[in-house]
Amino acid sequence: MARAISIILPYSFSRVLFRLFSTFFPSDYFKEAKKKYEAKHPNITIALKAVETDDAHLEENLEKFVKTTGTAMLSGQGPDLIEMDQLPSGDYVKRKMLANLGDIMDHDPDFKKDSISPISWTG
Repeated sequence: MARAISIILPYSFSRVLFRLFSTFFPSDYFKEAKKKYEAKHPNITIALKAVETDDAHLEENLEKFVKTTGTAMLSGQGPDLIEMDQLPSGDYVKRKMLANLGDIMDHDPDFKKDSISPISWTG
């Protein structure tokens, strides 16, 4: 019987990164963004995780999503990227469950700030 073996090579060689993006509502926008990003970065695979629900179960599934996401993040098993619109972001900040991307970018010698577009939030 054949077995699959995963080999992780040093950074200087080839590596495949797996990233998880979590959101409550499925979105064609995120599906398209995933497709474009993976095409531009063939060494990265993104798994989109969303909740399939209907109006009758929306509140129940949202409560479960908030609880399971919080538990996963507290245990260090949370997603790499997350849409926060349905989550208690204030609680996450207080508990230091979110990374400050500005600090990470400032301390990464390989990160090129001019490679991203500025984002402004209103409302």
